[in-house]
Amino acid sequence: MVRQINLTESNGRKVEELSRQTGKTPDEVVNDVVGQFGSSSQQPLPPWKAALMQAAGMWKDRDDIPELMAELRRESNRIEPPDQPEPL
Repeated sequence: MVRQINLTESNGRKVEELSRQTGKTPDEVVNDVVGQFGSSSQQPLPPWKAALMQAAGMWKDRDDIPELMAELRRESNRIEPPDQPEPL
């Protein structure tokens, strides 16, 4: 497929520089960069992000949230506050 693209002046200079450094044509440089970008978006998520994505929406089907929150508030009201240290 042949497609013409418009680059900013700065990005055009970067492509030309990479072309000189690598000995590739500007088209090859752009295709390599686009290919790397596409493959980098397919990399596995970090463990913390995968766990967060898995947890997203886990309560969506619960219909007892108001009652649960009321119970949690009642429980927290029963807890005695810690002893306050004496002022210096």
